[in-house]
Amino acid sequence: MEDYLFRDANLEEIKEIEELKPIKKLENILKAIGAPYKPITTLENYKNYLKEDALSKKSWGLESFNEPNQTDDDLFKETVLIECGDIIKHVYCFIDAYTENPVTIKVTRPDANQLQPLTNVELLAIYSRAFQFIYEEEEKEVGNPGHIQGMLNRNVSHGRYGIWGHDLSDLVYNGFSDISIYKDFIFCEFRVDS
Repeated sequence: MEDYLFRDANLEEIKEIEELKPIKKLENILKAIGAPYKPITTLENYKNYLKEDALSKKSWGLESFNEPNQTDDDLFKETVLIECGDIIKHVYCFIDAYTENPVTIKVTRPDANQLQPLTNVELLAIYSRAFQFIYEEEEKEVGNPGHIQGMLNRNVSHGRYGIWGHDLSDLVYNGFSDISIYKDFIFCEFRVDS
């Protein structure tokens, strides 16, 4: 995912998103699989990681992964959100979990990917990488604040995001998501638990 560009969205871009009406809205596009800390080398590797995570949760006996008549293929399905030809150049990732200053990260997809269908796997990978981006940027600005004395909770870092409460490796996706599809961009949020 090194060809994707990540930066904070500016106020003008956020205002545009707020003023436009989405063409389509989606919710909860994946089960509670994956975690934002997972390194993403390729989309294929990330897809395999998500499959393994779903099978692992099934083996733990989690109810939503052990429904009657459910096959292993039903646990995780890659689905196309945007067909070829519908060019989505930017994805805006809204992150407010464990931040004092909620942020929208603007992600620019590489030109080659803009011509490919956009799947739920790519969207979650983009969102995960955006989460990694804010932790990396915060640590570049103000360093790692360490943990609250006597606890495993992350201390507040006083950078532009104000990350608090959890290290990135503490977080997992809980299956709740909101996706708004516009003419040439997507605005999304995937919720996390610790």
